[in-house]
This record gives sequence, C-alpha cells and structure tokens, in this order.
Amino acid sequence: MALPVETNAAQVAAETNSQAYYLDLLSRLLPGSYLSALITPGPGYELLQAFAALAARASLATARCDIGSLIRTAAGGQKAQALVAFSRPDASHGAVTVLAGTIVTTSNGDRRFALLRDVVFGASDTGPIAGTVEAILPGYEWNVPGPKLTATGEVLPGDIDTIELPLQSPPFGDPTIVVEQTADSQGGMAQQLDGLGRDRDLDRSPGETDAHYRSRISTLPDTVSPGAILRAATALLGFTPTMVETWDAAYQTCWDGPSTTFPPPSHYNPNLFAFDDARTTTFSDRWLDEVDYRGAFFIILPALPAIRDVGMAYDDTAETPAALLTTLGGRATNAYDVPFDYSAARMGGYDGFDPGAASLYSGLWAVLQKIRAAGVTAGVELLNDHSQNDVPGLSDWP
Repeated sequence: MALPVETNAAQVAAETNSQAYYLDLLSRLLPGSYLSALITPGPGYELLQAFAALAARASLATARCDIGSLIRTAAGGQKAQALVAFSRPDASHGAVTVLAGTIVTTSNGDRRFALLRDVVFGASDTGPIAGTVEAILPGYEWNVPGPKLTATGEVLPGDIDTIELPLQSPPFGDPTIVVEQTADSQGGMAQQLDGLGRDRDLDRSPGETDAHYRSRISTLPDTVSPGAILRAATALLGFTPTMVETWDAAYQTCWDGPSTTFPPPSHYNPNLFAFDDARTTTFSDRWLDEVDYRGAFFIILPALPAIRDVGMAYDDTAETPAALLTTLGGRATNAYDVPFDYSAARMGGYDGFDPGAASLYSGLWAVLQKIRAAGVTAGVELLNDHSQNDVPGLSDWP
C-alpha cells in the first residue's frame, strides 16, 4: 500500500540539504590525509556521519518552517501513516481479529496511531500479519523511523512497538499479540496553513481545500470597493460571479413609478415593481427591508459542479469512476459495500451532501464579511439549489 506524503514535499526537498551534502562539505574543509585515516582504517568517520545526519535533520526542519511560513507555499495538516506487523508467539488462543481502531504507540515519546483495518489471525496463524496505522493527530512528530540496519549488520527496531489499546474479537481474545513497525511512517505534516489563517482570524471551514483556503486568507488587503469584492470572489471561485447592489434601479424601483423608459445609462424599468412577476429572469424585484434598503450587495452564484459530494443518487448514469469527476472534484459512487480502501471513486452515504461546495459557499460569505464596508450588508444568493440552506448567510433564489 502506498503511504501518503506531505503535499509540499517537493518544495521541502528542494530547500533541504542532505547528509551527503554535509559530508561533501567536510571533505572540502578537512585535510585529505586526516579524513582518509578516519575512513580507512578508521574508526572516527562515523562521528562525522552522525554530525552530517544531525545537520541534515536541522536543514529539513528549517525548510519546513520556511515553506510553512508563507501562505502561497504552506499546506494543511496531514496525519502520518505507517506499515506495521502483528504477531504472537503461538496459536494457542485460536482465531482472533485485531480490530480497526486499535491504538498502538511508541515507547519513546508515546506517539499514538490507530489501526485503519482489521487484522485477522486464523486459528493456526502466528504472524507477522501486516496492517496500516494512522496517527491520531496531524504533525511532523508522527513521522517516526522504522527498522534501521547499522554498519555492523545490527537491526534497530522501529519506534512503534507497543499496543496501547487492544481491540479484539472476541474481546481480549489473545493478550500475547505484539506489534512492530516495518517501515518509516510518512506523510505527517503540521497545520501550517491553518495557523496562518488563524493569525488573520479566519479559520478553515469544514471540508475546505488548501487551494480555496489559501485564496481566501490571502485576499483581505483588497477591501471595500465593488472591484475589490469581485476580485476577492473571483480569486476564491475561479470565475467572476454576478454582483447586485440594492441601490441600483435594475434591482428595484418604487410603487407607482413613472411609466417612462429612460435612455442609457439609466437602468430604470417601469415594469419592475411587480409582486411575483413570472417574467423576471434576473435577481431583481425583491422587497427591500430594514436590512438592505440603505446599503447592501449580493453575490449571485450558480449551483457549482460537485467538489466532494458524499451523497448517493439512485440511478446515477455514471458507469465508470471517471464519469463521476467534475471540473472541481467529483461526486460519490452509489455502489453498496465499497471496500474501505477503494480509491478510484469517493464512497457515498445516505443523507450525504457536498462539504466541498458548502465550505466554498460559506468561505465566500466569510470573506465578504471581512472586506465589506462598515454598515453594509453582504450576502450570497444561490440560484435554484435548495441543498445549502445550512450555510451562514446563504439563501436560495428564486
């Protein structure tokens, strides 16, 4: 199974100096006669290798800090995953299953991981049987080392070596089962982008992608003006939406207004003020109240293609995973009993919805509240889609 890697791994690698880099540096700084004696016959060179390894680790930490300090390169948190193996000294306890959710940890530092899928011991199995565990929290500190081979041929065990919370079927079926790490854990990453957002009092919305969140927290200096509003919305959405200001005569006129049609640039429409007018095809002709009669504007959005839709549709016409994809993401498959580790398509569920679209809509609303002028009401209107009524500030029209 391929383990995850941090989303900005290539940037970090480009900024990091390796152990070989520092060993090469030492070879240029130290006299050749001195260095060659440390290597052959030795000993002594292993100490320089250790120093170089320490310098490489410090370089990695510096690169992560550097990249994570900038909104354009920082990324959200990820939980590390690791490959482990469960085994037991004998099969005297018979068949037993180590259940998903079992907590394993490192005796050095107590960094805890949860088992992702059941590990099954048959009646005669002793193991080792492979499993995948995931850190309980995002962060670099869960990238713990697996087994290492020393220069003398000695194998140093990995850090994950203890079962902290054994969940078994039958309960406590075999207390002799132990765990060992078989490869380095990978992919753990701190929530650096989220930290930059919190510095600006903008928390990430549930389900919001790094790209949308990055765009939202980096658009704030451009504020107040209609142009700034549209630039912020365009940067977040990827397209320029329609903006309606309630003072505009194209939005609403008045009772018993003149029947005259005025030439441009006037937007006056003598037939606009009519209740429930079926001829209206634009966002207009709405009754003004104490909220929006003085100063308000609305961003008008279409129903977006699926981003991370986890709902299921009966009689879905998609016949392949590719058919579920959209320009922004994709919707879920409606197939029953999809395996837990199925990655070709998103798994669906009853009463599911699109958290990606919901976070995008609510994220836009939050941006508007930050950059609008004081005393002006800012709203988001979604055309012909009644699936997002739980989004703050969002209403449906018509």
